[in-house]
Amino acid sequence: MAGFLKVDTLWLISSNVLLGLAILLCLGALSVSLIKDLRHRSRQRKDKASVPKDLLSGLKDLGVDVPDQQHEIDELEHQDEGL
Repeated sequence: MAGFLKVDTLWLISSNVLLGLAILLCLGALSVSLIKDLRHRSRQRKDKASVPKDLLSGLKDLGVDVPDQQHEIDELEHQDEGL
């Protein structure tokens, strides 16, 4: 404890404390920017993977058999036939 109060070592201890705080500040800034970048990349991937709504608008009649005068296809009926 008496070593902290000596004038000869006070400059060394204070510079070490300041350097330690600077390193912690840099690590904090690096981790915040890394997290922001990862979130941004995941949002970009999600946006690229999603299908635009205007593309799906033409598929609203999916499952309708046109030659049979708009007769809807019963999926369970077709599954029973395959068995």
